Order: sequence, then C-alpha cells, then structure tokens
Amino acid sequence: MEKTETLFLPSDDLLKYCGSPLDREESEQIFSYASFAVKKMFRKLSKPYDKLKLSVFEGIFSGINSISEITMKKYSGCSQAQQKMLMSCVTLDEICRGRPVFFYPISGENGKYRLLPPVKLDVRLEGDIDGFEKTADKIRRSSESNISGSLLTLPLAQKRKSVLIKTGAAVMKTSVNELAFVTRFNEETFFKNVPMEPFEKGSLNISEKDLLGAFAALYAMTFYGLSFRDIYTVDEVFGFSDVGIRSKDAAKREAAMGLSGEIKRNDKEQIISTLRKMGETLLKVPLPEIDVKNFVTLAENYVFYNAASNMGRSFIKAAELESESMASCLGNLVKADDGFAAALKRAALLEDYKFAARLCEEMAALTENGQSTVSKARNRKKAAEVQKRAEKEIADERKM
Repeated sequence: MEKTETLFLPSDDLLKYCGSPLDREESEQIFSYASFAVKKMFRKLSKPYDKLKLSVFEGIFSGINSISEITMKKYSGCSQAQQKMLMSCVTLDEICRGRPVFFYPISGENGKYRLLPPVKLDVRLEGDIDGFEKTADKIRRSSESNISGSLLTLPLAQKRKSVLIKTGAAVMKTSVNELAFVTRFNEETFFKNVPMEPFEKGSLNISEKDLLGAFAALYAMTFYGLSFRDIYTVDEVFGFSDVGIRSKDAAKREAAMGLSGEIKRNDKEQIISTLRKMGETLLKVPLPEIDVKNFVTLAENYVFYNAASNMGRSFIKAAELESESMASCLGNLVKADDGFAAALKRAALLEDYKFAARLCEEMAALTENGQSTVSKARNRKKAAEVQKRAEKEIADERKM
C-alpha cells in the first residue's frame, strides 16, 4: 500500500475529549467540533459517498475495522442516532491515538462508481498545537510508519468486499429509482394517445405492459433511429430544454402508432418482414456488462438488465404468434433464415438477463438485512452462467 492522502485536522481543546464525549458536560460542543473537523478533512474524499447517500464512515478504517464497526461495538448501548453522532468523535480519537487509519476512495466520474484501493491517511494537525505536542507526535509517527500499512494490506483487501457490497447497495437504490422513472416515462411517451385495441386484441401475443413497452422500444430502434441508451438511460430520456431529447419523445410516439397500425392491418408478409428487420436490430443490442463479483457494476447495470430481459422476452413471444398460418410461416423463416434463428438465440440470452436483475435485488435485500456476503444469493450461479454466455458472444463477435 504505497498511496497516501494528506488530510489536515483543525486543532481545538475539544479534541482532547473525543475519546469519551458522553462523560463531558460540553458533549454537544464536542459533537459539533468533531463533525466540523471530519467534514473539513474529508470534504473532497466524501463527495462520491455523499452523492450515493452512503456514510463516509463505512469507508474510513482504523486498522482492519471501519469507523462504523468500531463505533457500534464501543457504544453498543447507544441508539443509532447517538452512534451516528459519535462516529466523528471515534474517527478523531483513533487518529489521535496514533492508530493506522485508511480510507477507501470511490471514483464517481461520468456517473460510473468504482471502489478504489485503500489509501493510508497522512493526517497533520493545523492551527495552534500548544498542549497537543504528544498527540501531534503520535499522529506523525503513525503517518510516517509503513510497517502497519504493509501488515494490513491483505486484511484490508478482504474487507474490501464488505465496502464494495455496501457501495453497490447504495448504487442500487439509485438504479431502482431510475428504473421506475424510465419505465413510467417511456410508457407515457410511447403510448400516449396511441390506440391500444390492436395490442390487446391483435395477433402480437404480447399483453404484459413491460413486454409491450420493450417491443415498441425495439421497433423504434429498428425503424426510427433510436438507440438502446436513448430509451433506457435517464440522461437520454429526460430533459426540459434539449430539442434533441424532445424529438426522441416524438419518435417514440410515432413508433408506437406505427406498430399499432401494422398489427391492426394484420398483413402477414409485412409482419414477418418487420420481425426479420427487428431481429437484425436485436443482434446489435449491446449486451450489458455482468460481473457477479462486483456489486457496484451489477447495480449500475440494473436498468439495462431489466430492459434487455424484457426486450428478449417480447421478441420471443412475438415470434410465437397465435395464428397457425403465421406460426407456420415463422417456423419456415427460422429454418430458412440463419439471421432470424440467430436473433431468436440472442433474444434467449437477453431474456436470461433477468437472473442478473434478480441477483441485484437479492444482494440489495441481503445488505439491508446486515449481510456482507453474496454466497447466499440464489441467483448468483444463474447470473454467472449468463455472464459466461455473454462474454463468449462478445468474444465471438469480435472475431468476425
């Protein structure tokens, strides 16, 4: 562990009492000072944590234990609200005792969160240090010593899994909200003032709202120039002043209207031609990244997992049209058209992304219940299988 991060701790007489603030009459002043000092020290490092609404104390470690863990153990008899206030005091107390203190930074560039390797904190007292000479010396010797950092490299690496899962759980909360927003927004933009009777009574064989929306999305990608991200990312579907974004909304409505009309006409040859072209588009749908060992990556792709799964399932259902004559024609198409057969295979892979989505939900639930391991997640094995299939598919495509 070579990298260090220099932080400046503002000195104050109240610093002397951070080890036992509850025993002091001026406890409120101690809490206030400790909170101010920690916020000042970690202002830059804590920004990604703040965006994720994740406590920065989950990423601050004294030895191999996080400040959260140390506080809950030391003050087990206190309420959660009291423990939350005490974490700043515990952080300063650990530093002043000369304990090796580390931090797990989170990178949040371009909306992508990554948990970085731990850095050792080089803390320096600033301001008037009269009366703090011994404390300053302990802090200095701890910062300069590399022995503790070397000894703790492996234990901290093992602790990384716990921090990674907590970070993933925080990202997951954002992704759940984004999925709800994108789903609702697309339903409104695709189907507003669009006749629904053809969908309900036609031969499309899709009645579920989420699958119908995914099929309309694939239709819009095929015939109206929209991309997967245009439809399923918050930045691309929402914006008040961006004319480009608003024109995409119009394209969605036009696509749903066109699809509704095509189903109503029930022209067998035209529908089969449309499905063939949509199959070509389906083969170009990007396969969302799956990494069952990294909850952050999983959580960031949660919206895409749901979208991919619904799109794959909707295409399969559309290829199982209820009309016997249509089904017969499609059966012949699969036999005669390698591209359409490949599209159905890709649709099956996309549909199975549901296991990655379910794994995300399971891991979020396990974390909510205090679990820090994913070994009990039932969908982990199935998601791992989808990961292998997707990676093979991508590798094969690169060779072509």
